[in-house]
Amino acid sequence: MATSNYWTPETSELKIVAYCGFPKWWLDFWNSVSVGKGTCGTVLGRKERVIVEDVEQSPIFVGTLALEIQLKAGIRAVQSTPIVSRSGRLLGMFSTQYKKPHKPDENTLQMLDLLARSAADIIERAHF
Repeated sequence: MATSNYWTPETSELKIVAYCGFPKWWLDFWNSVSVGKGTCGTVLGRKERVIVEDVEQSPIFVGTLALEIQLKAGIRAVQSTPIVSRSGRLLGMFSTQYKKPHKPDENTLQMLDLLARSAADIIERAHF
C-alpha cells in the first residue's frame, strides 16, 4: 500500500495525489495532513524520513484517532520519505504502509531516496 502527497504551501498541508490499496474513508482521513499528524506530519516537523516499525508501539500514533484509522485499515507499519527539490524546498511525500510490523531494509530505503530525487526533478520541471 502506498501514497504520494503534494505539498501545498498556501495551506501548509500535504494532499494525496496518488494511492494504491486504500478505502475511501482512509483516504478522507489522511487527505489533509499538517505538522504532527501521523508519519507525514512528523516528517514535516523533522525534515527527514520517518519509519514506524509498529504503529501500536509508536508515540506518533499511540492514543490518537490516527492509530484507530491505521488499525481499521490493517496497517501495522509505515514509512514516509520527503520529496525535496535540489534547492531544499519540500515538494511532497512518498509513504508506504505495511500489513504487519516491518522495517524497510537499506536497499529499499535507497530505492525510495532515488524515487524521491527523481520525483522532485520531474515536479520542478513541470511546475517551477
